[in-house]
Amino acid sequence: MSSPLDRLPEAERLAAFDVLAASAVEKWDLRPLSLERVAYRENAVYAVQVDAERRFALRVHRHGYHDRAALESELMWMGALAAAGVATPRVIATPGGETVVEASTQTVPVPHLCDLLSWVEGRQVGSVGKQSSAQPASLFATYRAVGHVGGQIHAHSARWRPPANFVRPHWDREGCLGRGALWGPWFDLEVLEGSERSLLSAAAAVVDDTLQAHGRNPDVYGMLHGDFSPENLLQHDTRVTVIDFDDSGYGWYLWELATAIFWYLGTPQYEPVLEGYVAGYRE
Repeated sequence: MSSPLDRLPEAERLAAFDVLAASAVEKWDLRPLSLERVAYRENAVYAVQVDAERRFALRVHRHGYHDRAALESELMWMGALAAAGVATPRVIATPGGETVVEASTQTVPVPHLCDLLSWVEGRQVGSVGKQSSAQPASLFATYRAVGHVGGQIHAHSARWRPPANFVRPHWDREGCLGRGALWGPWFDLEVLEGSERSLLSAAAAVVDDTLQAHGRNPDVYGMLHGDFSPENLLQHDTRVTVIDFDDSGYGWYLWELATAIFWYLGTPQYEPVLEGYVAGYRE
């Protein structure tokens, strides 16, 4: 999962991503007026301003996190959701019909996978680590819209049949708790002390038993977005659009609820967020 760029100082790493992005947009035959880096976490995301009317989002993906098949599957699923009426960014193919391209430069000879999406207008519904100042009624309305989108996604997943070449990870017991966990096994963390390890082991056992009892029928388990954090939910008027499907995969639908409301635990906003999400989901 590590990238050759990870060894560079941050300023040099970001500059290298900027050069990669400029190289990538050429695959779409675009000559942008501006190319602005707007986010950098797992991926580097750029606003591509082509002219007064056309703006796109370019993603330069972290090297080694997803392969081409997984990224093409992610974009395929986004297209299927959009066709079903779910508010997601539109996938932009190259003139040759590719949805995922490779970009490399002399500075970064290792190819990085890139894709292009339609630009989504709106403001993030919140920020991780920053308590919302919105009033309870406003939060309830916002998260009612979020829950509605979550319900749309899961209703679609329950009936959708992916093609044979569809590849996305499973956020299941093994993918979250086991030796083959997608982000690494938690029990290998060297910082854990004895008491902490015992506490987390007991918690993992409870989670494991609960998930086994919950089952994996299509009405509770299927494709999900996987990261309903506030930054990935853009609100424009009353409409909420979901972005950043990087962690989409198979899992329990309740995972979506957990990633949406977790950030509000222990705050006065928790109840209206939870109640709003559930109300919208039940619609």
